[in-house]
Amino acid sequence: TGERMKALLNKFKSLVSDGLLHILCGNYLTQGLGFIASIVAIRLITDKAEYASYLYADNIIAFANVFSGLGMSAAYVKYSTEQSPAGLDKAYFNYSFKWGGISQFIISVAIILGVYTFVDIPFAGAKEYIAILSLLPFINFIIALNQSYNRAKIHNKFYAAVGVVQTSVLLVSSVIFIKLFKVDGLLISRYVSVLVTVMLSYKFIGKAFKGEKSTLLDKSQKKEYTKTSLSLMM
Repeated sequence: TGERMKALLNKFKSLVSDGLLHILCGNYLTQGLGFIASIVAIRLITDKAEYASYLYADNIIAFANVFSGLGMSAAYVKYSTEQSPAGLDKAYFNYSFKWGGISQFIISVAIILGVYTFVDIPFAGAKEYIAILSLLPFINFIIALNQSYNRAKIHNKFYAAVGVVQTSVLLVSSVIFIKLFKVDGLLISRYVSVLVTVMLSYKFIGKAFKGEKSTLLDKSQKKEYTKTSLSLMM
């Protein structure tokens, strides 16, 4: 019994030192704050028809998030490890950012064109909301790629902190901007939260890659990385 308690205590200390406990707690806190933010939005927005238009638009835009830069943020975790050279990490990061970002942007544009050209939207104003929210999948991909770097390099504490910061900013900004601008304030708060998160993440990663020369990837490396990305997306 004494030995078992000691083993459990050592295991707990290991989880804390490795940051895994931070990820677990951070995930629960992020989900909780996100739930509170949605409840706050429902309570503060009085025009339910307008809010329904926003939710419809948000669901359409969420479809673009499924592609997540053709899966390149997920592939990055497989190709970047705690021991991999910084130059190679930077090369795969830049490759993912370029082609994943371009593809995500194209998908968002395609959704907008499709909605405005081929689809009859049952909610008034939803098309405008879709256009306004169209950049979110691109920004979310950048955040996902940054978070993949944190996971690959075992920066678990910072990984958890980023998620908590994003939802905390969303919650606080939602209260402020919804009171000022109603549903439009919800749109503003969405962008404020992701932009704050991007700035926080890039400040950290910028320091990690500062002064590092990017390795030149050959065609076979790019092809294999892209194949892995597409398979993970599927």
